[in-house]
Amino acid sequence: DPHEEPLLKPNVKYVANMHGNEAVGRELMLQLIPYLLNNYRTDPYVRSLLDNTRIHIMPSMNPDGFESSVEGQCTGGQGRENLVVLLNELFLRVTGADCWP
Repeated sequence: DPHEEPLLKPNVKYVANMHGNEAVGRELMLQLIPYLLNNYRTDPYVRSLLDNTRIHIMPSMNPDGFESSVEGQCTGGQGRENLVVLLNELFLRVTGADCWP
């Protein structure tokens, strides 16, 4: 409950797979989630981390691009874009940056 959390509790957000054809970060996040859950009771570091930090994990920011990418294809851009636009360019639009035409 956010109303019961300390005001200055650190927040961390892990965002992976912004480009759908770059899947390593996605797989790392998918492995991190069960690691944290499975080690909460036995690892004092993991327990302290989870008790004192709010952690948000988004394994795939671009699931459409991930689905359209081709496993083993290390060149080219298939899967890089979302259905419409590169997601890092979308940040410029959302934040209202002056450099977007």
